[in-house]
Amino acid sequence: MKKGLEKKRLKEDLSKKILSNFKKNKFHFTDLDLLIDTNLLTERSGEQFKKFTLTYKDLFGKEISLRPDLTVSTALKYIQEKKNKEEKYCYYGSAYRLDKEGDLKVFDQIGCEIINSNNNKSENILINSILESLKKINNLQVILGDVGLFKILIDSLERLVKNFSRIEYFEDMLKRLETNYDLDQKAIKLDTKRLEDLEKLDPNSIIGGRTVSEIVKRFNKKIKDPRDDYKGKKNVKIIRDFLNINTSIQ
Repeated sequence: MKKGLEKKRLKEDLSKKILSNFKKNKFHFTDLDLLIDTNLLTERSGEQFKKFTLTYKDLFGKEISLRPDLTVSTALKYIQEKKNKEEKYCYYGSAYRLDKEGDLKVFDQIGCEIINSNNNKSENILINSILESLKKINNLQVILGDVGLFKILIDSLERLVKNFSRIEYFEDMLKRLETNYDLDQKAIKLDTKRLEDLEKLDPNSIIGGRTVSEIVKRFNKKIKDPRDDYKGKKNVKIIRDFLNINTSIQ
């Protein structure tokens, strides 16, 4: 009994800190309806989602469900209120969902959403708000239920996904990505020689529709940074972090 009360108090204190952080970042706390229109739910999330919800009919024969997820409930509220601009919400409460055996599971959910956003700035605010909140938690355990996140990451690097099962070659490709050592040094040396020859010419003369000055500028940029906006080391760290995730595929 005592441990149960301590756990409840700890959860309440933690939720207050997280919500306080969300509010600091201009997210508005919203009270969400416990019951939602089942038709709206299936329109928003699909028929598959319905089998995990506790659904029944009211006195008028209308299907209603206990909210299975607060993210979905927030989206439905936005739709019902006929909003058409960007809105920042945060929420905390219980959600109700049926497991594969048909048993009801009740869990608490806290989060924040930016709806109808069409710019990276808003996405960055959302992610940073979540990260700031996570840093307030000790002994944090992150459980990912969707290994598709890793697939999306690897698919974005086509050559890596083709060789993911070839461990030694995969490691070699990661090393190339991380260090840039695979760049053709002969080609770089040749470009440097061409640049030296170009710099001896009249900067205003035209070659192939461009001034020598423009070509020299492009060569300088290419030699200084052979791969524009190169983030290989950072990308490799992300890949290795994903590889270290230990989670059930089911």
